[in-house]
Amino acid sequence: MTKAPVFHSFGGLRLYLFLGFVCAMSSTLKGAEQRLPNIVLLAVDDMLYNTLESFGGSVEGLTPHIDALAERGMRFTEAYNASSRCAPSRGSMMTGFYQDGYAVEQVSSDTTVKDSIYTIPELLDQKGYLSGLFGKDTHYRPLEKYDFDIVEPMAAMGVGRSPELYARSVGAFIAEAQEKKRPFFISVNTHDPHRPFAGSPGEREALIKRYNSEVEDFETKPELVIPPAEERYSGKGNDAPKFVPDHEWVREEFGYYLNSSKRADDFVGAIVKTLEERNAMENTLIVFLSDNGIHWPFSKANVYVSSVKTPLIVCWKGRTKPGSSSDALISTIDLVPTFLEATAIEEPYRMPGRSFLPIVDGKGESNVRQSVFATLNKKGSTGLEMRSVITRDYTYVFNFWVDGKYRYFDGARWGGMAFEGMEAAARTNAAAKKRLEFFHDRPREELYDNRRDADALVNLRNHPERRRDLQRLRKAMRETLVENEDPFQEEYEAYFNSQE
Repeated sequence: MTKAPVFHSFGGLRLYLFLGFVCAMSSTLKGAEQRLPNIVLLAVDDMLYNTLESFGGSVEGLTPHIDALAERGMRFTEAYNASSRCAPSRGSMMTGFYQDGYAVEQVSSDTTVKDSIYTIPELLDQKGYLSGLFGKDTHYRPLEKYDFDIVEPMAAMGVGRSPELYARSVGAFIAEAQEKKRPFFISVNTHDPHRPFAGSPGEREALIKRYNSEVEDFETKPELVIPPAEERYSGKGNDAPKFVPDHEWVREEFGYYLNSSKRADDFVGAIVKTLEERNAMENTLIVFLSDNGIHWPFSKANVYVSSVKTPLIVCWKGRTKPGSSSDALISTIDLVPTFLEATAIEEPYRMPGRSFLPIVDGKGESNVRQSVFATLNKKGSTGLEMRSVITRDYTYVFNFWVDGKYRYFDGARWGGMAFEGMEAAARTNAAAKKRLEFFHDRPREELYDNRRDADALVNLRNHPERRRDLQRLRKAMRETLVENEDPFQEEYEAYFNSQE
């Protein structure tokens, strides 16, 4: 049942509540008897999958709190988002469907959830859960459909970047749930390491601009708090990801990104500390992840490994083996079935995802999927329609937007120092020039060897020795599009038949 919006306040911070009929009190008592787990979905914003030391990151001491969480739980080293932009990705996490499955309008930038699709808070409401959303409030559309009891906007928490303010708000929410003796679900989301990167030129001005746009329609505006400064990685010459050509500006911006990643780690540390202080770790299922890759060329708003692979951690005291890991292929559409199994709630309809709770408990097969699937649709009126099938060995990409005339992002410049560095490198380096040209002009099909070329630099589509692998992945793409009733299934079928 969707709740009508009213206002509430915890600790002097403005909070948005959704109150309505409390029709789950009997199930609340029943849930308490069954020791229903609390669930915390802890998400960072635009973090590349191998930034963390615990996931192969090379920067020592960058993410001690997240790495400590991994030591207390289980790392999933082959986990993938369903999309590579924030709102579509988070919609999939919260519904268990790919964007075209949950959205009102298909093949568009729309992430409005259909009435017929349940969100996590709606599903958990039948067991009496108190649900809270902290940050990313504008990415859950429509907000009323998500049925959160409490919503704390990013504008009230240091423009989504203050670990202290997040901890204060989450702590107050947990206290209320404990007082009411209700299990809780929290979707808590820092906006780090999303642009503007910490310590970068113009960061403060960009944050103020974002704050003003967020509170424009607020009746009462929360206090503007500039997040804590972080500059320790600025100008250090850190090695940047290889999918963007090397240049001093690329390395410089990567340092700013690392600053933001450090502040994201402080956020995770603050939330875990809050759970501990509220004695809420005993029966709490914590899932940590990033919603997509870094906001750089060839990562965010694409469907490569660097776009959708995510550092997924599950920590559930007494259930996960500390320091364990799994290489099972996992998709974020699997989160909803996992939460439903953990709370003994039946799936209301057939879902494309599958629970990985048996893996968490150490009882499941090491590989529950043969591949994962990622989608990308338009951004506004800009066509970017892509699909990828990713296995352990290969990434297969099909660019539906390619027609021989249209250019990626309509040929527009991305902006940012990394892109500017790629442009500068292209003026004197032939390989960088070729990479820049490829950024704008893609082929219909792409094939990459994940084990040797995770940065997707060498397209193997036309290599004769990979012909059999290409055909196998084409079949997997066709089957996946049909299985998910993807709006591009007929177009791809025609292409598939033309290549036989």
